[in-house]
Amino acid sequence: MEDDPVPVKLVFLGDADVGKTSFLLRYRFSDGHLDPEQNILMVCDFAERVVVDGVSYYVNFWDMSSALEARLRPLAYPDTSAFILCFDITNRASFENVKELWIPEIRQYMPDTPFLLVGNKMELRDNNRRSMPSNESNTVSSEEAWELAQSNGTSYVENSAVTGEQVRHAVNTVIRMIAVHQRVQKSKCRCHRLFKWVIKCKRHK
Repeated sequence: MEDDPVPVKLVFLGDADVGKTSFLLRYRFSDGHLDPEQNILMVCDFAERVVVDGVSYYVNFWDMSSALEARLRPLAYPDTSAFILCFDITNRASFENVKELWIPEIRQYMPDTPFLLVGNKMELRDNNRRSMPSNESNTVSSEEAWELAQSNGTSYVENSAVTGEQVRHAVNTVIRMIAVHQRVQKSKCRCHRLFKWVIKCKRHK
């Protein structure tokens, strides 16, 4: 009998217009036949079965609107397995907001939950440099993004919803991060049991 899939909740955060919904549209309708007007309402919250490294996961995707009031957003955070923090590679302000808004927010409400940094619209980087050299300063380099990710103990993936390049890789990467995080948490619980008075963990009793 096949094991039940591991439940996973992924919450996508980032500024408006950085490509969160386009990412999810490309992921869900990867055959290339995208009709945003018809599919936009189907992608905000959906779930599907995903197999990574031979393990089956039942993944709930949450497309969190940045227009939602800051006091209301955290209501959706409980039980989140990992966050995907998105920015637009050609919009430096959206990258700065990852540092100044989104990381502090999830660290405040979900300090032990991992996140993956994701740069959207990678296909526009070279286009911007060729057509608008003066806008290079508004484009975020891979090196800058990696530095931010590593300083926060996470990883970084660039992708293009237009071409589909690395979209699934980003999801697989964050699922692998969740698997490692869960193993570490369980290991900590086992360590607690070495004490003679046995510390009970609320997550793994």
